[in-house]
Amino acid sequence: MDEPKDRTLEEAAEAVADQRPLDWQGAASSRPELGKTLEELRRLEDLARAHREARGAGEPDPDAAAAGQQAAFTWGTLRA
Repeated sequence: MDEPKDRTLEEAAEAVADQRPLDWQGAASSRPELGKTLEELRRLEDLARAHREARGAGEPDPDAAAAGQQAAFTWGTLRA
């Protein structure tokens, strides 16, 4: 059974995946019951940003470049 999708969570996850800024406080205040989940997504965004910065923001991922794709971020062997 598919669970209904929450647009606030979808928008937050898309913003993280697309490296777009998001008003985290605004999202949390509009949906207080999602506060913990939104905080976890914000932490994931922070982690992804730290990994991009550590790798070098302008350096392409060599595995993604070989496949003709640019990964949004990598974490160990995970490419997202």
